[in-house]
Amino acid sequence: MDRQLPGTTARVTEATAGIGLASASRLAREGVAVTITGRDLEKLQIAVSKITPAAPQSQVSAVVADRA
Repeated sequence: MDRQLPGTTARVTEATAGIGLASASRLAREGVAVTITGRDLEKLQIAVSKITPAAPQSQVSAVVADRA
């Protein structure tokens, strides 16, 4: 199925685990440039390291975000 996603951008919040991480990973595999957000820099870096090998063609970046 061609979802016509390559070249698009997505931001996924709370993406260090669970459904957020799964969603970000799937989007990246589809060719979407993904920015993930979370509260913990180390967890974000781990999430990026999990997403990137499965989607080397996509740009994956992380932003630390907290309401504090």
